[in-house]
Amino acid sequence: MKRVLVALLLVAGPLMAGAPSDAQRIEEATAALPRDLRAGAGVLVTDDDGSQRTLREGRNGFVCFPDDGEPGFKTACVEPSVLRFVAGLGPILEQATSVADRRARIDAAFEDGSLVPPEPGSRTYILSGPDRERAELLMGIFLPGATAESTGLPIERSDGTWLMCPGSPGAHIMVGDIPYGQDEELWKTCGR
Repeated sequence: MKRVLVALLLVAGPLMAGAPSDAQRIEEATAALPRDLRAGAGVLVTDDDGSQRTLREGRNGFVCFPDDGEPGFKTACVEPSVLRFVAGLGPILEQATSVADRRARIDAAFEDGSLVPPEPGSRTYILSGPDRERAELLMGIFLPGATAESTGLPIERSDGTWLMCPGSPGAHIMVGDIPYGQDEELWKTCGR
């Protein structure tokens, strides 16, 4: 019996080591946040069947997502109005047949109120890179309608802070660079 137990542990040990624990996934998901916000953030994961489940309920409004296993490394934490905005963009991006169609659909959705921009000051934190060790932090602060003139910020990527999607409902201040592996043109037009 003792030999059977040892054999089972030898086989099962490496298999169990490959799957991260919920605590490890929570730590990974919240790594993009400043330390004082991590403990209060909620964490959602997407299971293999595509359904989402809550690993931890949040207390501070942030919802975080661990790396999804796609090439590279990416975790994200967002405030509720950003999550709502991104969820509203999803179906529009899936239905669009061209860049012009995508822009027209997004503009129409803003016009008719079916797509609501994030609340001013809402934040997004993204930690991304080719792997976890080389991941870099991006913080976005949404200011719908903000322009270079109203903020004094450049509208092209710089070494520091810049304004993305100026004048649009999705305008936001970027502190850092576009996340690793993302379509730069799509990001720079806020889906438009």
